[in-house]
Amino acid sequence: MKYYNGFGHPRRKHLSVLSMLVMTYAYFLYPYQPPLIASNLSKESFPTIRIEALQAQSDGDLDKADKLYSQALAEAENCHYAAKIIEFISRLVQVKIVNHQLEQTDKLVQEALKLFQTTNRNTASDSNLSVWMDDMAKAFISRAEHSSREDVKEYCVKHYIDIELATGNQYDPLLVGRIHLFTTYLQHDGRYQEDLPYEEKLVQYISKTRPTDLALIAQAHFTLCNIFLLAHKTPEARAAIHEWFSIKSRIGHVLGDEAALAWENGLISLEEGNLRTAASMCQSALLTQKHCVTTPVVVTGMYEAILGYIEKRLNNQKNAEQLLKESLDCFEKCSLPEINATNKFIHPEGLLYSGKVFAAEHLAQIYQEQGNKAYTHNLEMKAEKICNENTHWAASKNPDPSRFYIFSGHFPFPIDIAPARVNLGL
Repeated sequence: MKYYNGFGHPRRKHLSVLSMLVMTYAYFLYPYQPPLIASNLSKESFPTIRIEALQAQSDGDLDKADKLYSQALAEAENCHYAAKIIEFISRLVQVKIVNHQLEQTDKLVQEALKLFQTTNRNTASDSNLSVWMDDMAKAFISRAEHSSREDVKEYCVKHYIDIELATGNQYDPLLVGRIHLFTTYLQHDGRYQEDLPYEEKLVQYISKTRPTDLALIAQAHFTLCNIFLLAHKTPEARAAIHEWFSIKSRIGHVLGDEAALAWENGLISLEEGNLRTAASMCQSALLTQKHCVTTPVVVTGMYEAILGYIEKRLNNQKNAEQLLKESLDCFEKCSLPEINATNKFIHPEGLLYSGKVFAAEHLAQIYQEQGNKAYTHNLEMKAEKICNENTHWAASKNPDPSRFYIFSGHFPFPIDIAPARVNLGL
């Protein structure tokens, strides 16, 4: 019996041995691989599901929209279709945020981040991945800004920052401002270990997106040094401050840089428990500071107050008393400091008033030990009056405000990490 091929020519029923060998070789050399993109059926179903889900959202049927997006996501995952997986995760997360199901978003966000970081985004089909990730981040920050619940704000701001830092390739001053606000919130609560990863990621982000802005990169390292100190990580603090000074050397030092380097190294010695070394280095920093800046400024008063505290711990009461008195005198004479853009949410008077209270309280302790009740009472009343005018200090959750002052220059207070635009009672 003859069989015919596609061109109408007869062919033999049985394959030759050579043909069978060729087919066997091809089978093992090119094994079957599942498709990396959706099948035609799945690709055709995505627009339909999307339209139905969007209509459900418009009608306020969030549960239906959730179900439809979950269905689309499952299909995309089965087909290993990265672009659609991220799209439908983004859409699904946005629905869950509006539908008050934040606890169900964490795993979805982590899946999207992992896939985003491992996907080649050079193809046309993957060109919108960053857009979908950004839409998801904006949904989180919008939820935070419209909530009055601190736990909701923190959860949403964390996810917003995590997404934007992982996906952003261009410097975004709004993102940096929100990160500063969030890290300050953690610091003021005394949650230094939680804060550190964000401070380190911020340094990496600034270095990546603004590689020529050495002043900005240097300032990020300086801030990181103080957070390392608050977190009891002195080797890392020393590395950070030396990196700051190295970068500053490349762009040209300004008045006070030498004093700041000596001061930070003195604080590192203080944290390590080397009080005499700390006193020596801080004394050197104070002398350099006074040589550079002859008029009373907050930094000079802060240096005098903290050095007085160190001398007090060394039982050098006479030196401590003199330094603390000079500190109070300096604070009384200097004007309110200006706040730079990255710290504009800190009360300007907080730096000045914090120093006055710190110096007054420690000087009062010295006079109390001397038995000078009148001086002790006057200083305690002075400190109390200032504290009563700054009631936000008392609301702080920070376990050690005095230690925070030593490494930050002001007392901690509660921070609203996402000021509400509209109070929805959430």
